[in-house]
Amino acid sequence: MDKELLVEMLEGIERSSYSWALYFFKIDRRNNNPYTAYKVRFKNDRYLPEYAQSLVNMIVKYQLGKISEIKDYTGENTKVSCDKIETSNELVKEQWDYFVRDIADASDEKVEGKYHGYVLEGIPASNSAKSLIFLKLANPIIILKNKRSAVFTFDDNSELAEMSDEVCKLHMDTDCIVVDEAMYSFNYKFEDLFNIEKTMQKVKNKALEEIVSIDAFDNIEEFEQMARAYKSPRTFITLKSERVERIKNKTKRKKVASMLKIEVNDDGKFVFKNDEEVSLLLRYLCFKVFKDDETKELLEANNVTQLSL
Repeated sequence: MDKELLVEMLEGIERSSYSWALYFFKIDRRNNNPYTAYKVRFKNDRYLPEYAQSLVNMIVKYQLGKISEIKDYTGENTKVSCDKIETSNELVKEQWDYFVRDIADASDEKVEGKYHGYVLEGIPASNSAKSLIFLKLANPIIILKNKRSAVFTFDDNSELAEMSDEVCKLHMDTDCIVVDEAMYSFNYKFEDLFNIEKTMQKVKNKALEEIVSIDAFDNIEEFEQMARAYKSPRTFITLKSERVERIKNKTKRKKVASMLKIEVNDDGKFVFKNDEEVSLLLRYLCFKVFKDDETKELLEANNVTQLSL
C-alpha cells in the first residue's frame, strides 16, 4: 500500500463503523512470551471513538503529511519515509504472534507495574474494511506526585489541593500502524518492541550459511571467519538472491571481482587479502554497493529506490 492509499483508507474511517478497544501492555524479556496486556475500560462509551478519530486526523495531517513515501523496511531508511514490514516477515513474526495472542487473551484486571506502551485496536463492522492497530511505545500512566514536581488543582472552594493520583495520557501520534498483515512504522521503536536485534543475528547467520556454501572462495575457512566477524547484522536484511547467483557463475564472478578489485586465483575463486575486502563483497551481495555506469565509480548506498520511468 502506498502513501496515498494509506491516507485514503484512514480518512475513510470516519465513514465506516469501527469497534474500538484500548490495551496497556508490559514487556518482560525473561519470559518466552514477553508480553502481558490489560484491557482498559472507559466510564463513557464516547471517549474512545472520539479519541480514535482525533488520533487518525492528526496522523494523516502531521505524520503521513511529513513523509514522502512508504518503503520496505531495510533498517536504514531515511526519516522522510515510512517503513513497511509484513507481520509474517521472519524479523517480527515470532514476537508478533506472541503479542497478538496476548492482546486477544487480555483481561480487564489491572496489571501492576510500569507499562511499556499501549494499543488502540479497531475492528470494522464491515468485511470490506480493514482491521487496524495503532501502537505507541510510551507509558500511558503518569504519576503526578514525584520527586521533581508537585501538582495541585482547584477544589470546589477555589482553593488549591494537592493531586497525587495516577492519570492516563494518550498521545495524538503513533509509532506504528498495522493494517491487516502490514505494519507501517514512523520510527524504529518497533525494533525494540519485537526484539529485532536478536532476530537480525539469525538473519545474518542464515545469509552467511547461504554465501559460504558457494564454491567461490580460495580459502573458505578464512573467508568464513572474516565474514562472521562482520559487525552489522542489519546489512543482511537486503541480501539479494540475484547477486548471490551471480557469484556462483565463474565468468560473472570474475566480473564482480574485477569491479570490486578483489583478486581471483587460477580457478576463478575469490582470494581475500583482508577483512575490508570481505566486507566489500558482503555489502555488494546485500545491495549496498553499485558501479555508476557513467563515471564507472564504485558507490555505496544504504537506500536504493527503483524509479518507474
